[in-house]
Amino acid sequence: MSNYEHTIDRLSSFIIYMILTLFVLFAGSRIINYSIDTNFYYYYLLKWESCLTQFTSKETNFPDLSHKNYIGYMDNLVKLFQMNSISVPSSNTKKPYVYKIVKTGFSKNQDIFILCFDRKIIIYGLSKSTFNMLDKFIDGSDGNKSGEFKGRLQRDKTHYVGTWNL
Repeated sequence: MSNYEHTIDRLSSFIIYMILTLFVLFAGSRIINYSIDTNFYYYYLLKWESCLTQFTSKETNFPDLSHKNYIGYMDNLVKLFQMNSISVPSSNTKKPYVYKIVKTGFSKNQDIFILCFDRKIIIYGLSKSTFNMLDKFIDGSDGNKSGEFKGRLQRDKTHYVGTWNL
C-alpha cells in the first residue's frame, strides 16, 4: 500500500467517523430537547390545568382583566388560588406563570407566559417543536386548527401562541 493510499484511507475513515459523531450529537440533542418539552407539559402545564379545575369547581369568580394588564391579572389570580388553598405550580423563574425552557444544541431558549381564564389556558412564546409536541400530547394528533389545543404563529414569526380549551 502506497503512502498516498494510506492517507486517503485515513482521511475517509476520519470523515466517516465525524459524520457519525455529528449524527449522534444531533440525535442526542433532539432527544434531550424532547425530554425537556415533555417535562414542561407533565410537571408544569398539567399542574396549571389542575389548579384551574380546582378553582372553577369552587365557583369563585376570576379577577377582572383591565386594559390588557396580563401580569397584574395573573398576579391577582395566583393570590386567589392561594386564598382558596390551591397550590400554584412552581416555576423556574420568579413568577409562577412565567417559565423558561432551556434547550440544548442549536435550539433557542423559550420564555413561556401562561394566561389562565375560565376553562382556557393561553400559552405564549412556544417554539414550533414545543407547540407540535403539546398539540400531539393534548389532542393526540398534529393540527393547530382543530381539537382542544389550537394555535397560531405570533407576530415575531418565530414563536407560537397556543390556546388549550379545558
